[in-house]
Amino acid sequence: MMIGGDPRDEAPGTMDLPWVGYEAVLALYPEVAGDLADVAKWMECGMEELSLRVSAEPMAGFADLAAYLLDSQRTFPNDARRTRKILRLLREGERQLPVFVDDRDGFLMEGRHRVVAFHMAGLEMLTVVRVRRNEG
Repeated sequence: MMIGGDPRDEAPGTMDLPWVGYEAVLALYPEVAGDLADVAKWMECGMEELSLRVSAEPMAGFADLAAYLLDSQRTFPNDARRTRKILRLLREGERQLPVFVDDRDGFLMEGRHRVVAFHMAGLEMLTVVRVRRNEG
């Protein structure tokens, strides 16, 4: 088994979901309640106004961002400490938590330390929650 697990190994029905509400994501990942609240702030709405889609995506799509964020940790030592903690937890067998990406433009809204830790751990796939604001 890979460090942190491979998101494709999650229970059937938990990956490549259709667009769902925040409750469905919290049912899969209760640990990300704070992230969802922050994402709603980014989107200037309440959590109930979010549409979310969980999927397994190749780390290669995040490699340039991960390298940039890793390089910035020289300037921000607290970021380096948080990343090392996540890396340690992955190596101890903790499951990957998702990162949150704006579906409109690919902006990483939440999970920058996770992306760096996943990159450092050599993960090939990561769990991504794509985010949209409901229209209407």
